[in-house]
Amino acid sequence: LDSENDERVKEYINQIANSPELKTEVHLCDNSTLNLILARYLVICEKEGIQLDVDIRKSCFDFMQIEDITSIFSNMLENAVEASRNAENAFIELNVRKSDSGQILIALLNSCREKPIQLPDGKFVSHKKDKKNHGFGMKSMEKVIKRYHGTLNAYYDEGDNIFHTVVLLNKEK
Repeated sequence: LDSENDERVKEYINQIANSPELKTEVHLCDNSTLNLILARYLVICEKEGIQLDVDIRKSCFDFMQIEDITSIFSNMLENAVEASRNAENAFIELNVRKSDSGQILIALLNSCREKPIQLPDGKFVSHKKDKKNHGFGMKSMEKVIKRYHGTLNAYYDEGDNIFHTVVLLNKEK
């Protein structure tokens, strides 16, 4: 980071590191990085009136790099908060399980206040107005998921106004 000399990135990291959301201590899983991320989103969801439920089973991320965990969960949760903000009965449910074969299944469901924009190729587009600095979350997740020979399935249930994000990761890269 220091060699890149990108002041915007340094400022962003400092902003996150010093945010009050990271002052909340939680223990929702056995991974300290993911606990930090979840602590941040617990505070955000509480402020936004979004019910956040988390069920993460033990020893799911022992094979993953910190930056990969951060990329997947920060982007998933940020997108879920954005979609759920101001939705009626807003909620986010995050479930993570490890199969006997070592595969990790991450399932995130969230309410949506409006139907997401979907391109003909099936990809979703950010609702955020500042397209120059937003809309990279799913692409970042896809890179990480590909690195773990995994899959990403995201779809919107129009009948229930619920967005589903399902990620499958393989322990062997």
